[in-house]
Amino acid sequence: MAVCSAPDCSSHKMPDAVFVRPRQARMLQRGPAKIVTLTLREMERIIMQLSECKSKAEFETLRKKVFSDYVNLSYILANTFSMPQSLSVRQTVINQSIKNVEHLIETRGTPQIGADLVRESIFCIETLRRAYRLVDLIYTHGNIDLSLKEKDQKLAVEFSSSAIWSQLHLDCLRFIVAHEIAAGREMLEEMLEGLRLSVMAYSFARQGLELRTVREPFLTDTILEEEDRQLLDESLIDYESSLNAEP
Repeated sequence: MAVCSAPDCSSHKMPDAVFVRPRQARMLQRGPAKIVTLTLREMERIIMQLSECKSKAEFETLRKKVFSDYVNLSYILANTFSMPQSLSVRQTVINQSIKNVEHLIETRGTPQIGADLVRESIFCIETLRRAYRLVDLIYTHGNIDLSLKEKDQKLAVEFSSSAIWSQLHLDCLRFIVAHEIAAGREMLEEMLEGLRLSVMAYSFARQGLELRTVREPFLTDTILEEEDRQLLDESLIDYESSLNAEP
């Protein structure tokens, strides 16, 4: 089954994405924390509807209907974490949120989604976590040369599209595992297929960082550690193989 592409999010003014869970929202100041909590509550309603679909066809139809709402809510989260008072805890919140979901799927996922899907899900979740680590480094580098602004904006949109599409499906797997929902195999595989876009999110984040370190080769080598280089190479091979697989 071929890996689907993430829908275009270029119509949004500020392409960005974060991954956060309610417990980590408490790390924010009271106002931003309330915004995040209310937003997550609305997102959870969408995820519950998707996770309780009875077939792949029903899941795909509903996903098409609700995805724009999920994107809009995702950008509310991202904009909240772009505020000066929230930016300092952004990466800590994302890292802890991803690690907690990873632990949930790793320790409780096998009965609900199967050991093979758990293994690949963990790989994709780790890839997403590494992508956000690169995004944090992009933030520390600040502004980019004006000549690279257009390319950087395009990469930002592509990162956000891939990350949000991946996170939608991660949220569904999380909900299924946490609530012990008996989902069909075809629907689970469709969710995993969507989660695989974490690989492309990582690729776009890496390219965005390299735009900022192109004149600093030694710094680039330090930031893009060997394990991350190997991860991306292996991930892209797997991604291309899945594109060439029989439908």
